[in-house]
Amino acid sequence: MADQYRSISNFGKGINNPADNPLSYCLQDPLSSQFLHGAAATNLHTWDRPCQAFMAQYCAQGWDGYCELGYSNNNSTDAYYPNQLNQLGGGIGGRLTQGQNLLVNTACEKYLVEMIGGQRITIPFDYNVADSPFVSSWCDMQGTPFNFTSYLCNTCSRGCTAVPVFAVDPAVIDEDIVMDKLLIQPWVASLLLVNIYNTMKRVGTLPLLRRTKLGRFYASTPYFQERGGI
Repeated sequence: MADQYRSISNFGKGINNPADNPLSYCLQDPLSSQFLHGAAATNLHTWDRPCQAFMAQYCAQGWDGYCELGYSNNNSTDAYYPNQLNQLGGGIGGRLTQGQNLLVNTACEKYLVEMIGGQRITIPFDYNVADSPFVSSWCDMQGTPFNFTSYLCNTCSRGCTAVPVFAVDPAVIDEDIVMDKLLIQPWVASLLLVNIYNTMKRVGTLPLLRRTKLGRFYASTPYFQERGGI
């Protein structure tokens, strides 16, 4: 008789309800999302940390129509909300739109090659869904939450000692839609572009960017020209 029942570890697995896909939370306005998911989804909207983390990790794997929807539908001047992952500044009054936040977060996820002294911590996207996918964030080895903002401002978030290293693949960067969008408005992630430049210069791969769009950006921008160009 007992064999007819699921164990708690398997309860809910395999149901695969489309409504539980995080995209159904993160690409809708808050009211529509709550109608679909209930009041428990109050903190699972476009501008909340779980959605920002999920969308960054999803779009870093391949920028598709859902990413474009999240990007283009959230670039109005009415779409300013705090970036929970990367408050890089820029924009009117030092703020970025949610579409720009998505772009910056995706780039930071996609071009991260190493987190020195860091570890990924994974949690369910929605604790109320048994088979909810996981999202992750970075902490240092002591478990202190990592914040890209604190690193880029040369301080540590609550004592976090993790340090990110960013770089790109010169062979494919010209076909990279995320970088294409960044180069249209480089001010939204200027410190990320500086990190990529410094990393690739340090390891000797910067000259491989010469004939790429990113390489031409580095070659024509006064800040990088003053640091030796490319």
